[in-house]
Amino acid sequence: MNESADQSGKLDRLGELLPGLIDGVLLPAETEELVQILRQSSDAQSYYLTYLQIHSDLGSIWGAGATVDIPLAGNLVQTLELAKPVPIANLRQGWFAGMSDHFFGVVACLIGIIIVLSVAVVFLLSGPIGDYRDSVMSLADAMDSRAGKLKDDAAGRATERKAAWDPDVAVVVRIDGTVSSWMAVGHRLKPGRIVLGNGSVQLEFMSGAVLAFAGPGELDIHSKDAATLISGSVSAHVPERARGFVLNAPDAAIVDLGTEFNVNVDPNGVSEVEVTSGEVELSLLGNDGNTLTSQRLHESTRMRVDGFDRSLVLLDSGGSATSKIVAFDDSRLPVTDQYVDEIVRAEPILYCRFEGSRDALIPNHMSDRLALRADPPESFHNSIRLSSGHVQFIRTEASRSLVIDGVIEDLNEGPYSIEFWMKPDDLQHATCLGVFPESRTDAGSFINVIEIVTDTFMIHDPGAIRFLHRSPPGELFGQGTNAFTPGICVPGQWHHVVAVKTNHAMEIHVNGQLVRQVELKEDKRHGPGHFYVVLGQLRDDWHRRQFSGALDELAIYKRALTVSEVAQHFEIIAFENQQPTLTE
Repeated sequence: MNESADQSGKLDRLGELLPGLIDGVLLPAETEELVQILRQSSDAQSYYLTYLQIHSDLGSIWGAGATVDIPLAGNLVQTLELAKPVPIANLRQGWFAGMSDHFFGVVACLIGIIIVLSVAVVFLLSGPIGDYRDSVMSLADAMDSRAGKLKDDAAGRATERKAAWDPDVAVVVRIDGTVSSWMAVGHRLKPGRIVLGNGSVQLEFMSGAVLAFAGPGELDIHSKDAATLISGSVSAHVPERARGFVLNAPDAAIVDLGTEFNVNVDPNGVSEVEVTSGEVELSLLGNDGNTLTSQRLHESTRMRVDGFDRSLVLLDSGGSATSKIVAFDDSRLPVTDQYVDEIVRAEPILYCRFEGSRDALIPNHMSDRLALRADPPESFHNSIRLSSGHVQFIRTEASRSLVIDGVIEDLNEGPYSIEFWMKPDDLQHATCLGVFPESRTDAGSFINVIEIVTDTFMIHDPGAIRFLHRSPPGELFGQGTNAFTPGICVPGQWHHVVAVKTNHAMEIHVNGQLVRQVELKEDKRHGPGHFYVVLGQLRDDWHRRQFSGALDELAIYKRALTVSEVAQHFEIIAFENQQPTLTE
């Protein structure tokens, strides 16, 4: 064997032994073999020292800066100790000491790269290329393997984070029959698949689209604007704000144009689409997922999608849909005498129970002042109705609201509380209640807004409840302090909402729980003025952000309700009605 081949063999063997040395798993015989190789070859010593330096440097960069104690003997120990690997962290002396952590990390990475390149150059230039190429490449391969593992781990963590950060796209609002145990009214859904053996669920998407899905079947939810029915039956209601919602089916895509429609997919994957109101654009899809042909379907039109013959077949209307969207009932809030007594004992200045009206005014249970009146008057009994002991607001294209007849003097001079129950029809951005200064010069100037928020320019959970405080009163889009609930309200369910301004903070309680508290700056807490209250939309002269649903038991206090008082008020009714809490 020539000297060059012998040298190459020693370096190959050294490359096999060093990982075991680093991991501390070498047998005594292997350790002695390593010592002999290092004693016999200066090239092996250079390889060894460079390998350990790279390991130490990369360990520091990756957060494991410990050096390795090598059990060697004789003069070689002294030789190797003089060149013992130095963790990069120890270099943060002198010139490096003033660097920020971020900049130093960048420099450390560059040092590591330079070392790797230097090793490659040294080995390639200091001897026959054939002797050292394999050894250098073995080291590079090992480093590539380590880097690849780190990359894969990072990708896995990124995938987990993405899954955790995926937005909620729909909420379960109704369940009929037996479904999966994990599914309950109020459960929030992220993109994924729903499988039903039996029963049905009604979902409201954050876009406003409502789907009733009946099993047996499978439904893939892609986003707030799209889903795919694999099998089963779906009835869809898509309001104007959700126009463009897409429901896919095998070989088909149904793009809503503001409508109600039914889709059935049988076990063989054959789809039928029927429009009950409005119109849709129905596409027959090719193998590439693009439209082969499409047709506009109007009310009372029913069509089969034949994926085998690649055709759309017109059918007689009147197919039987196994799924059906069910409107929320008009069930009343089970208010007891005990609840009324507790509210009266808490001494609100306004307490409207919505049990009836006198002379087109909804009376204040606490006094003859501050009754509620409809604005405009003709909206009363039309888009604003008293029903089952609560007030029902119906969304329209015209302004309609309830406004207190008079003003609340000096409301913002100290703490106060606003308490009510609400049952929203949907998750559309909608104002339940606003508080405005009597002296406002701009119609958009207000001090408080309590509303359901979904599609806004702010950062919050979709369908959260917002409590906004602006002191002094500010104009629309002006500065203010927000408190958002961390959960989501559920259409068709009663919620107990209490907004409190204390001497130093604002609080929002939902279903007996304090879910958010936000400190107020000293100059943003209190202020003078008289105020009036608007219910059902953002402003009394503007139809934007109209609330659709029921409100009941409105009470306003010129003091801060305590956490225990709020919880007690909720619990009196919750035991009767089993109210859900906000889903986390």
